Amino acid sequence: MPAARTNMNITIRPATIDDAPALAQAHIRSWRASHERYVPAKAVEKFCDTRPQRWQKILSRADHTTHVALLEGRIAGHISFGPCRGKDLGERYWQIYSLYLDPDVQRHGIGRQLAAFAETQARKQGKAAMTLQTFGKNKPARRFYEACGYVRYGRGKLRNDYGRRLRVLRYVKEL
Repeated sequence: MPAARTNMNITIRPATIDDAPALAQAHIRSWRASHERYVPAKAVEKFCDTRPQRWQKILSRADHTTHVALLEGRIAGHISFGPCRGKDLGERYWQIYSLYLDPDVQRHGIGRQLAAFAETQARKQGKAAMTLQTFGKNKPARRFYEACGYVRYGRGKLRNDYGRRLRVLRYVKEL
């Protein structure tokens, strides 16, 4: 897919293997800021320690679906999306697998632009809806997704993630 130009000097383009180090750093900063309040510190550090290698692996695959948002030439965040992984929703859905922004650039509309970009790509593939998951305790993310038109779907699931029992909520949006 070609790069998409949006306002605020943002460019959205497919991530490349060369983006892995900067993408990992933005993801780590965002993950810490988003999850430190309810994920044990040891689990946060373990997650962060694995990100550089994980992004190298993800971006080396030909089928990766990650796009980066560039602000003034630097990676401000990313979005990964594609076919829905939940078997219960069916073929009409696509899923946002992850959307993270560097904390320094949050609340400037970049996340909305990334979500809208993924939704546009889903429509081009004939999809009628998007879904995503987020931790129930991540209230800023929940408010963000709700402001983007996503609606909570069901009660969520309790999972033993990161050394703690956490509720994961599903959100959906009709396109």
